[in-house]
Amino acid sequence: TMWCLKRSHFLILGYVTIIAADSSAADSAPPIQRRPIQRRPIQRRPIQRRPIQHQPIQRRPIQRQPQ
Repeated sequence: TMWCLKRSHFLILGYVTIIAADSSAADSAPPIQRRPIQRRPIQRRPIQRRPIQHQPIQRRPIQRQPQ
């Protein structure tokens, strides 16, 4: 439980510092006009599944050793 708490604490801290840095930068600098990111559609190559060739299981007859 301590580890979880620590982790969340660090996450929150990081988040807060990022927000603080962001706001201070926004106060001092003129607003940056962000160019919209043009995402090109990901062309997914069709997965060629080759049929699995099952090798026939070769069962050798069980030889019982005489006791």
